[in-house]
Amino acid sequence: MPYTFTFTNKAKKEFLKLESNVQRLIRIKLTTLKNQPDLVQKTKTVQDLLPATHRLRISNYRLLINFEKEKVIIYRVGHRREVYKKKL
Repeated sequence: MPYTFTFTNKAKKEFLKLESNVQRLIRIKLTTLKNQPDLVQKTKTVQDLLPATHRLRISNYRLLINFEKEKVIIYRVGHRREVYKKKL
């Protein structure tokens, strides 16, 4: 079951502000993870960041996500120092 990744408007803006090499790295990782049946096991849960329930680590960057069946909604994209500080 392939997953589809959907960015919220805020996450899309954050993604586009990143350097092009970081954007490429994230795209490659998401493409690789799209067909992984155990994607949920490759993520870690987060506390007090609803609606995001999990985080995905890509180098020094984090994606705050939530799973809805085969759909993965990306709520935040940012450097690990910054991504947890701001409200969703």
